[in-house]
Amino acid sequence: MICVPRVCGVWELESPKGEREHRLITKLLLHTHLLLVAITTRLAMPEPTRGSVRYVSLDFDNTLLLSEASKQTTMREVCSRFEQGLDILSTIPTDSRTAPPGKSVTRYTIFSEFASVLSERGLHSGDEAAEALGERLATEFSELVQTRLAEADEVPGAAAMLAHLGAQQVPCCINSATPVEPLVQLIEALGWSDHFRGVWGAPGTKVDNLWLAARSRNLLPEEIVHVGDGDNDRKAAQEFGCPFIGVSDSPDGPDGKWAGASFAVVRDMHAACAKICEYAGIPERV
Repeated sequence: MICVPRVCGVWELESPKGEREHRLITKLLLHTHLLLVAITTRLAMPEPTRGSVRYVSLDFDNTLLLSEASKQTTMREVCSRFEQGLDILSTIPTDSRTAPPGKSVTRYTIFSEFASVLSERGLHSGDEAAEALGERLATEFSELVQTRLAEADEVPGAAAMLAHLGAQQVPCCINSATPVEPLVQLIEALGWSDHFRGVWGAPGTKVDNLWLAARSRNLLPEEIVHVGDGDNDRKAAQEFGCPFIGVSDSPDGPDGKWAGASFAVVRDMHAACAKICEYAGIPERV
């Protein structure tokens, strides 16, 4: 009889007839066991207890503000003026939530790559260097999108949650992949500046920003909860070692990546606020 450990209990298999079959089956079961353990570990997060959280880190785009669609539309608008512009844009990572591991994605990296490919294909005429073109397009994009996002809708419950957490003396920060300067400007335009103890974005990573938050108030990772809508948010929280609240229309998260997760997944900031109140040990918003 072969007994191989699994996540809960053991697998039992009748003894194979030959030694070679025995080795192959044992190897197969062990590989399957290791895969399941890896999946379980990947989705594991620290389990917050009531009152254990003292600080809230918040992603911005599509966590507090419904902004991603407007950003993508504006990006296509800027690039579509060039021959093959949309084709080139489709080859460039434009969403930090789905970018390959270790790949930095900001408006500056996007338009820098766009201008480089445009130049390589001989589709940009004039004396302007590719680097200068990329910078100019990023600036143009920023000016357009800032105006539009200042009038964008919030994720339901965002403003009410921020006001409640402020009234309960629970400090919050922004932790975004958006460059810091336009992020600060947008938060000021929305009238949300007073809600945050820190506004952190690119070029720092989300893990970098979580460490900044922790050091700013001498906190341990488990005393901070990070809230975000991307799997990059989940990965940052896991690497840093803090609890995580996922934001998604589906309980399984983006592209099913959070199926079976032990952390909370909520649809909006009304539900996120209830969870944060539980973790922080404060009254829920009425």
